[in-house]
Amino acid sequence: MDSPMSEPLELNPTSSPSTSSGAGILVAKGTTVILAILVLILHSFSKALTWATSLLLRAFSLSIALSCSA
Repeated sequence: MDSPMSEPLELNPTSSPSTSSGAGILVAKGTTVILAILVLILHSFSKALTWATSLLLRAFSLSIALSCSA
């Protein structure tokens, strides 16, 4: 009496997407591109926020200077 448990399992490693040629490289390149885009976006927001803060501080100091001279 042969049971299904006594039969050896047949594994086909080439059917796995993680072992196929280039799949891991494509995922790594895609992740790198996404991270680079996110860094550029965050850098742009940071520069814009710095510029806006500087502009607000100049306007505030100018309004204080004008109110003190009046």
